Amino acid sequence: MGTDAAKERKLQTISIINDKARNPETIEELKALGGDIVVPESYTKTWEKQKLSNLEGQLKKSEAAQRHRMKVEMAAREIQKHYLVEK
Repeated sequence: MGTDAAKERKLQTISIINDKARNPETIEELKALGGDIVVPESYTKTWEKQKLSNLEGQLKKSEAAQRHRMKVEMAAREIQKHYLVEK
Protein backbone atom coordinates (compact mmCIF):
# COMPACT_ATOMS: atom_id res chain seq x y z
CA MET A 1 0.00 0.00 0.00
CA GLY A 2 1.44 3.38 -0.94
CA THR A 3 1.68 6.31 1.43
CA ASP A 4 -1.13 8.17 -0.38
CA ALA A 5 -3.53 5.26 0.05
CA ALA A 6 -2.46 4.90 3.68
CA LYS A 7 -3.10 8.59 4.35
CA GLU A 8 -6.54 8.38 2.73
CA ARG A 9 -7.37 5.58 5.17
CA LYS A 10 -5.75 7.50 8.04
CA LEU A 11 -3.13 4.78 8.51
CA GLN A 12 0.46 5.33 9.52
CA THR A 13 3.35 3.87 7.54
CA ILE A 14 6.71 2.39 8.42
CA SER A 15 9.29 2.49 5.61
CA ILE A 16 12.35 0.24 5.84
CA ILE A 17 15.10 1.34 3.47
CA ASN A 18 18.24 -0.40 2.28
CA ASP A 19 21.26 0.39 4.46
CA LYS A 20 23.17 1.59 1.39
CA ALA A 21 20.43 4.12 0.70
CA ARG A 22 20.54 5.38 4.25
CA ASN A 23 21.28 9.03 3.85
CA PRO A 24 19.44 12.10 5.12
CA GLU A 25 18.15 12.99 1.64
CA THR A 26 16.47 9.59 1.13
CA ILE A 27 14.89 9.69 4.56
CA GLU A 28 13.63 13.25 4.12
CA GLU A 29 12.29 12.43 0.65
CA LEU A 30 10.29 9.49 2.01
CA LYS A 31 8.98 11.60 4.86
CA ALA A 32 8.01 14.33 2.39
CA LEU A 33 6.06 11.70 0.43
CA GLY A 34 4.08 10.94 3.57
CA GLY A 35 6.18 8.31 5.34
CA ASP A 36 5.55 8.43 9.07
CA ILE A 37 8.50 6.32 10.20
CA VAL A 38 11.59 5.66 8.07
CA VAL A 39 14.28 3.28 9.33
CA PRO A 40 17.28 1.53 7.77
CA GLU A 41 17.17 -2.24 7.29
CA SER A 42 19.87 -2.80 9.92
CA TYR A 43 17.53 -1.25 12.48
CA THR A 44 15.23 -4.23 12.13
CA LYS A 45 18.07 -6.62 12.95
CA THR A 46 19.00 -5.07 16.29
CA TRP A 47 17.45 -5.04 19.74
CA GLU A 48 15.45 -2.04 18.52
CA LYS A 49 13.41 -4.43 16.39
CA GLN A 50 11.32 -5.17 19.45
CA LYS A 51 10.47 -1.49 19.82
CA LEU A 52 9.48 -1.31 16.16
CA SER A 53 7.37 -4.46 16.56
CA ASN A 54 5.67 -2.94 19.60
CA LEU A 55 4.92 0.22 17.63
CA GLU A 56 3.50 -1.84 14.79
CA GLY A 57 1.31 -3.68 17.28
CA GLN A 58 0.06 -0.39 18.69
CA LEU A 59 -0.72 0.85 15.19
CA LYS A 60 -2.69 -2.33 14.43
CA LYS A 61 -4.68 -1.98 17.66
CA SER A 62 -5.41 1.65 16.83
CA GLU A 63 -6.55 0.73 13.33
CA ALA A 64 -8.76 -2.06 14.71
CA ALA A 65 -10.33 0.35 17.19
CA GLN A 66 -10.98 2.83 14.37
CA ARG A 67 -12.65 0.11 12.27
CA HIS A 68 -14.78 -0.88 15.26
CA ARG A 69 -15.85 2.75 15.84
CA MET A 70 -16.81 3.05 12.18
CA LYS A 71 -18.92 -0.13 12.36
CA VAL A 72 -20.67 1.09 15.51
CA GLU A 73 -21.37 4.47 13.89
CA MET A 74 -22.73 2.78 10.76
CA ALA A 75 -24.99 0.54 12.85
CA ALA A 76 -26.22 3.55 14.82
CA ARG A 77 -27.04 5.41 11.59
CA GLU A 78 -28.92 2.38 10.24
CA ILE A 79 -30.93 2.07 13.46
CA GLN A 80 -31.66 5.78 13.45
CA LYS A 81 -32.68 5.70 9.78
CA HIS A 82 -34.92 2.69 10.39
CA TYR A 83 -36.45 4.32 13.48
CA LEU A 84 -37.14 7.59 11.67
CA VAL A 85 -38.73 5.78 8.69
CA GLU A 86 -41.17 3.86 10.90
CA LYS A 87 -42.52 6.97 12.69
